[in-house]
Amino acid sequence: MTWNYRLVQYTEAEGGGYGIHEVYYDEAGSPTGMTERAVGPVGDTPDEVVRDLTRMQNAVQVYPVFVPPAEWSGGADAPSPDGTALETLAGQGLDSPGQLANKGKSQ
Repeated sequence: MTWNYRLVQYTEAEGGGYGIHEVYYDEAGSPTGMTERAVGPVGDTPDEVVRDLTRMQNAVQVYPVFVPPAEWSGGADAPSPDGTALETLAGQGLDSPGQLANKGKSQ
């Protein structure tokens, strides 16, 4: 499994707008899920936070806006601009961007 940061467009039903999410991909490169809510930069030191923020900024500039598939709408993988909870990937035991960052990044 790989992932990267993506600028995600919310539907009007979700309140509209945009947020930065971690989007997950299968071995073929197809999106399979994303964080339920937008994420912010994290790190163990100020420099790590700045590096994470830079990765987010680069992703917004390099990758097109991600519009989640309609079947994700309202499901566990749907974005939630109100910030209710972060998706836990089945079998991965990940519940925060920091935990995923510790497993390694693929961008």
